[in-house]
Amino acid sequence: MYILFDYLIIPSYHVPTVAVNCIVLNALFLSWGLGVLRRFPQKQMRLHLLVFVVSCVLLMLLRTAKYAFVSWDGTLQRHLWYAYYTPFVFGPAALFNASTFLGKPDDAKAPKSRSAVYLISSLISAGILTNDLHALAFRFAPGFAGWQTDYTHGPLYYTAAAWMLFCGVCMIVNAMRTAFSRRLVRTVWLPILVLTATFVGGFFIFFFGRQMPSFLSKMELPEYVCLCGIAFWESMAAARIISGNKDYPELFAASSLRAGIADSNLRVQRVSENGVRPEPQQLRRALGGTIELPDGSTLLKARPVRGGFFYWTENIASMRQLNRELNETADYLNEENAAMRLAAEIDETRIRTAQQNRVYDRVTQALLPQLDAISAWTDDLPQDEADFRVRLQKIGVLLAYCKRYGNLLLQADEKALLSGAELLPCFEESAKALKNTGVPCTVAVDPSVTIPVQEAAALYRWVETVVEQTLPALGYVGVSLDGAPCLHLQAQLSGKPEPETLDALSRALRETQSETAGTSVRFTLRGSNGEEIVCV
Repeated sequence: MYILFDYLIIPSYHVPTVAVNCIVLNALFLSWGLGVLRRFPQKQMRLHLLVFVVSCVLLMLLRTAKYAFVSWDGTLQRHLWYAYYTPFVFGPAALFNASTFLGKPDDAKAPKSRSAVYLISSLISAGILTNDLHALAFRFAPGFAGWQTDYTHGPLYYTAAAWMLFCGVCMIVNAMRTAFSRRLVRTVWLPILVLTATFVGGFFIFFFGRQMPSFLSKMELPEYVCLCGIAFWESMAAARIISGNKDYPELFAASSLRAGIADSNLRVQRVSENGVRPEPQQLRRALGGTIELPDGSTLLKARPVRGGFFYWTENIASMRQLNRELNETADYLNEENAAMRLAAEIDETRIRTAQQNRVYDRVTQALLPQLDAISAWTDDLPQDEADFRVRLQKIGVLLAYCKRYGNLLLQADEKALLSGAELLPCFEESAKALKNTGVPCTVAVDPSVTIPVQEAAALYRWVETVVEQTLPALGYVGVSLDGAPCLHLQAQLSGKPEPETLDALSRALRETQSETAGTSVRFTLRGSNGEEIVCV
């Protein structure tokens, strides 16, 4: 093709071979760049390879402009010559940066220090572009006479060559290290073979290019380096040093996914090993949500992707079995919970009953003398109506005490303190019962006073003891509780009491004083003539 188009004859214009080379090679470079975008998933690697592609295209454009379109201006030709060293320097740097991402994850990021590679390339390129000012890259005769052939290389040129060689060697080292780390011993020979052919071909082109055939003599070192760079990266892709996506169809088919890919017409194109082939109408329904396939144990889901649709299935047979087992377990636990709740209620009722029985037993034990007296009096009721009435009035005194004293004992289990307003009804009810027997009785209780419930019960029991011991001869009873607190009990008899009665009152008073440490007790007992019999 190069021989055929050595010169294209166009009316009044000749297009040299270098222009044809530019078109053909740039088409090759751009098509390879598009392939890079499509085949290589590593984002940073793709970015640097695209820099290399742009460098190759720019190199061909600058060389074509120099040789084909600006031959009439030597200065412009010379600066275009300087300019195409910029992509020539940037190309190897881009390949070096791209090689650092071999074997890395698709989302790997480059460190910021890696930008120094492009910085060095920029400095070298800037030095070559300004060569006319310092002649560090190329040295010419005075006045640039015969500059295209009569020149020598300066230190900057060798620096550029060394930099490109360094980048190329680093790229090769990264490639080989990745190949051996991934144990690609059986395929690593392919990039090695390409490297060998590259060096051999470069040697012949550099030293014997002018003696080679016409179409090869136009192939100079820059174009050759670009083509060899592409060939080396393609050999790495073929050797699997680069993770590409060309094996994705086989990987998808061999995967354990229950999925498939359909085209834009909802026709299935690829199915994984465990996948199913749904009908187009089923896929269309699955796009709007999840549908259940006729087997009753598979759910179908689909989502649009570029160029078609992706669908997958989910086996819900095990999930349904698990739901059934969970429901059975829930029913069992509900039954167990109901049984445990019933047992707890029974235990609570039994405990509450036992507590109530203990309270009732304690109250009964405390009221046992009064209950025995009531039982004895009711078993032997007198026939005389007056005696019968007197007996009922005495029983009424005992019943009033039993009612109020039992209530105080029950309150002792619920609270610790009792106010005077709550204690007053106890004394008033007993006083009312005494008045029914014909005994005058007065009660005065400070409603703001507060005493422990146990002390209140002991005080009430003490008053009842005095009443019961002196009831046959009792003429008057006065009860007062002030805010000290202090209980003052006054009683007047119609006759002289028996010594046994006084002894019983003394014992009961001592017991009451021992139980009422926070409340003092004053007791005054008078005879029928007002004389004091007891005053404590």
